Amino acid sequence: MTSLRQQLADMLKPLLPGNYRYVTSERDPGVLSAPTVFIRQRRIEPDPRIVTGSHLVTFAVTIATPLSGVDEKAEDDLDEHTGTLLAALDALPYISWSTADKAVYTDTGISYDIALTIVTRKDA
Repeated sequence: MTSLRQQLADMLKPLLPGNYRYVTSERDPGVLSAPTVFIRQRRIEPDPRIVTGSHLVTFAVTIATPLSGVDEKAEDDLDEHTGTLLAALDALPYISWSTADKAVYTDTGISYDIALTIVTRKDA
């Protein structure tokens, strides 16, 4: 059975440039060589708006640039990748993102953390 994290990565792959890397676990990928999307599941809760068996699954999706340093080139690169990722998320059904907060990926790297929710339902 494929995890929901991997399913989300698989849905994003055709919508994002081919050079993006995906990390669907908490592991440290080391030095980034390409724009990297980290997909981490954070919470599962019942969906009070829908029938029993529906869940709201919350994720932290992070986009990080491989450029190090907090300078204009790294900022511009991150802005471009963040816009691309948000457009891809907007194109996916049953997914809503609420915020994109700038973060520090490493001592010298920058990223955006995107909070998103997916509605799921266990098949009967």
